[in-house]
Amino acid sequence: MRAFAQIQRLVDEQSHFGEDADRKEAIVDLAKDASLVTPYTSMIVLEEEQFARHGIKRTNAARIAKEEAARAKRSSDPIKNHNQAQNHSTLSQPRSNLSGGSMEMWWLLLVGLLAISRKRFAALMS
Repeated sequence: MRAFAQIQRLVDEQSHFGEDADRKEAIVDLAKDASLVTPYTSMIVLEEEQFARHGIKRTNAARIAKEEAARAKRSSDPIKNHNQAQNHSTLSQPRSNLSGGSMEMWWLLLVGLLAISRKRFAALMS
């Protein structure tokens, strides 16, 4: 996924700033290493004996083995907590409540005003 993201960024740069030989070479190199199709690379499907006949190197198996080994290592490693707030005195405090606890007072005041206005309305109607 890292190679795909880098290629996408380089292709976007090509479309914004124009084609550049260095960017094009970087796209091709990344695409070949990761076996990805780009505007400058393609994929062909051949039978096994045609690879040898045309002198095409088979690098996919080595790349897949490397990726699987990395995945196995990541899954065996314990999960690391990178939370910076846990050791920082200010960041580890609970977030302040902007209402200051007075929100209940507003509700009580609103209910009281409604009750008073209802009594006045009832008195006016009778």
